[in-house]
Amino acid sequence: MDEEKEIAVSYQLTPHVMKVGVSEGYNIRFKYRRWLIFFAGVILILLGGILLLKDNSGLSLFYHCFIFTMGVFYVMNKLIYVSRSVKRVFAGKEKLINAVFIAREDGYEMRTDNDEAKSKWKSIVKYRCVDKGILLYPQKHLFYYIPIEGSDITGGSWTDFVSVIQRNVNETVK
Repeated sequence: MDEEKEIAVSYQLTPHVMKVGVSEGYNIRFKYRRWLIFFAGVILILLGGILLLKDNSGLSLFYHCFIFTMGVFYVMNKLIYVSRSVKRVFAGKEKLINAVFIAREDGYEMRTDNDEAKSKWKSIVKYRCVDKGILLYPQKHLFYYIPIEGSDITGGSWTDFVSVIQRNVNETVK
């Protein structure tokens, strides 16, 4: 790929697309802990349910309901995390954000309806290819999600786009 060539990926960020990206980011960030949280929730639900059936009088009713409720919260942790993250992105904005990510060998450019950013590849600390797109991390827990589905790619193919990223970003998220 010569120095002047650029690959532009145009896409629309909708709440659904963001949910997919944030869900993938959650799975990566909480790789093992998400299963521990889920199973701890199941155990708390079972424990709270059994205790409620066994003894539901006085102050113990409060504690048993609390245990049961915490279990439900733990089981639904991923759903809550994803929905709150998406809500934060679209707070006070349209439910549709047009975005363009332009990749060049010397850097990248990101444009949305309201913003524009241009930087060198060294600002991306790591990346991860997922089934439905790619996550680019400018910080440890912050990422840009670029979906494959619904994207319009000019100047090359998705494979070319990913290979530019692979050549310029050193670390892959495991």
